[in-house]
Amino acid sequence: MKYLREGIVATRKGGKMKVYLAGPIHDLPDDKCKDWREYAKEKLECETLDPMRRDFRGMEEEAMAVIYAQHWAESDAHPDPEAVQRLQQAYGVEKTEAFHLMLRMIRMGNLLGNSWDYLIYRISFGRWGG
Repeated sequence: MKYLREGIVATRKGGKMKVYLAGPIHDLPDDKCKDWREYAKEKLECETLDPMRRDFRGMEEEAMAVIYAQHWAESDAHPDPEAVQRLQQAYGVEKTEAFHLMLRMIRMGNLLGNSWDYLIYRISFGRWGG
């Protein structure tokens, strides 16, 4: 994970650049922040993550967890050590371990569910599942 400048973080997955755009921008109303994000998406010409697609105002602690969970899933359960360290600083080691346990349980449920669904699809010749 590379910090390009304050408010923008870039990652590479499979050689493809993905840029995390800034959250709320100090002293700018929401519409101006949205304009800035649209401008950045257009100029960067790569995949972007917009933290403001959900309104986390007043829920900063939850926002960090949601953004980390997305990073964890997109990195195929191999998050950047730096991201893990920031999560530990915010939540503590014990809560971070519990969080990782929950993420692994969700991932296992998704993988098993997808596999089961595909098996039903194949057995039923495409009539069920899929």
